Amino acid sequence: MRILFADSSKATALPVIDFLQQKGSLVVTYVQDGRAAVEAYRAEPPDLAMMDVAMPAMDGIEVTRRIRALGGARWVPIILMTAHSAQAEMVASLDARADDYLVKPIVFEVLAPPACARCNG
Repeated sequence: MRILFADSSKATALPVIDFLQQKGSLVVTYVQDGRAAVEAYRAEPPDLAMMDVAMPAMDGIEVTRRIRALGGARWVPIILMTAHSAQAEMVASLDARADDYLVKPIVFEVLAPPACARCNG
């Protein structure tokens, strides 16, 4: 699974990226601004995009709009992340057609798949 992860803060991004990579065969492309996120998406559409709302060059809401305008053969889920929990920002994120919205700091348990009692036999 390929993940595009966009966040201007390496200090915030790296622990989340490390956690994601420990969960399986994930390839994470990390960029630090909105413009680079759109370019990375165009170069190789991921299976999932996770991005901060507040980024230089272009915010995550605008990046989401631009990615959705590109269209494509398959739907790529987009999760926006922010340190702010303002309702207006959540609404704007969903209006831009983001699939979900997480408040930072990210709680790793939210990203982990649920345990499946039937999966192991």
